[in-house]
Amino acid sequence: MRTGWLGIALLVASCNGDSASGGLFDAAAADLVGAGLAACGAKVDPCGGDVVGSWSFVALCGTGALVPGCPDAAYDLATAGIAVDFHDNGTYAISAAGGDDYQVFPPWCFGGDGGIGLSCAQLSSMATPCTADSSGTCRCNIGPFLPIAGSTGTYSVKDTTLTTVPSGGNGPSAFGFCVSGDLLHWRNGQSSFVLHRG
Repeated sequence: MRTGWLGIALLVASCNGDSASGGLFDAAAADLVGAGLAACGAKVDPCGGDVVGSWSFVALCGTGALVPGCPDAAYDLATAGIAVDFHDNGTYAISAAGGDDYQVFPPWCFGGDGGIGLSCAQLSSMATPCTADSSGTCRCNIGPFLPIAGSTGTYSVKDTTLTTVPSGGNGPSAFGFCVSGDLLHWRNGQSSFVLHRG
């Protein structure tokens, strides 16, 4: 069974650390193809802002540390249907509609002396359906995120830090964040979520 977003957030937060670049995003993923992933290429430092409202998860950037040979691997969450509502009373709620999400590998992760040592077709034959587009970017459908217990809780904001305390334990967890227009950049250790308002 796959864990939901909150499970990933807690997993990454448990090894929370700053990147050498000092920016919010560690993945140089501007050329990735896929809904929501263009935002992974932005280097946005925590700037704070008003988080109250509804936000949809569109990407998880900087996950390459989990994929040897592909530091720019990311997740396209635009069709996953994961949302978080930050209420003005200091509570939040996370929902998951069960849509599919995709692990995305840019073309430079394949071939040459580096890379992951497999082609997109070989990845597809191993466990999950993967397809390569005309640019060589490989998208692997890894199925839906599943709702899990602890999808509600409380939050607080101080300067550029957002602290969440899930109901039922596992908290608190503190994250650097920046609201820029309709995007919320939410740093989770060396990985970063990108959310869209509404």
